[in-house]
Amino acid sequence: MNWNEEDLKEKRVELYKMAVEARNFHYEQFTRWQTFFYIAVGSVLVAYCTLLKLEGNDSDVVSLLLWMLPILGYIFSLIWLCSSRRYTL
Repeated sequence: MNWNEEDLKEKRVELYKMAVEARNFHYEQFTRWQTFFYIAVGSVLVAYCTLLKLEGNDSDVVSLLLWMLPILGYIFSLIWLCSSRRYTL
């Protein structure tokens, strides 16, 4: 198969367009995941602050949640960090 200059140029333009589309898709996915983690970590923080404001409710469930929510927030943050690092490498 013999390629002339015009065919090669068209092929390069087509490959360039595919690369730009792939990059744009990559950025859209990154933004979508970042939004998910903002909401997840924020909702854990709101739940924790709400439980802190509950006065006079010294039940075992509230104590357990006051221990578990920071751990859950930490886990979400670590997953967020790993997700962000994967996109920047």
